[in-house]
Amino acid sequence: MPLLKMIQKWLGMTSDKPMMPCEEVLERLFEYLDEEMPDFESQQVKDHLEVCKACFPRAEFERAFLEAVQKVKSGEACPDSVRQSVLA
Repeated sequence: MPLLKMIQKWLGMTSDKPMMPCEEVLERLFEYLDEEMPDFESQQVKDHLEVCKACFPRAEFERAFLEAVQKVKSGEACPDSVRQSVLA
């Protein structure tokens, strides 16, 4: 078995179709999460994340982080009473 196939099997990448490499997925992760990449490339990243045990946790962490930042930006992070006491 070729080394690349062994590594892919170890990482849980069991799909037979060509995959975007982990390095590229992680380099472009924020572009994917921000929905700023073309549909075809976005699908490649999505397909990769669905099978790659190495990249998926990182993507989920970054997704949760971006959601938390968005909540803070929109003012949803804390109740008004807390915000008022901090600003007082």
